[in-house]
Amino acid sequence: MSSEKEMKIRERLEEVRRKLMVMEWDQSRNQLNPGRLGIFNELKEEKARLEIELSQIANLEEQTTEANSELNKTE
Repeated sequence: MSSEKEMKIRERLEEVRRKLMVMEWDQSRNQLNPGRLGIFNELKEEKARLEIELSQIANLEEQTTEANSELNKTE
């Protein structure tokens, strides 16, 4: 069960990954514009933050599922 928040995070994460892929390619060939280095670093930080948020959502959903399963066993 994906929440609306999770879907928005996944969509933004995909956007960030696409942008980073291009910038990483440029950087690996020493073609990244120095003026875009700040944006590159911000995108890397945002990607890490979004991945953590998704992980937390997944853990919360897993805990909820386990709790519901335990409740069903006792009924």
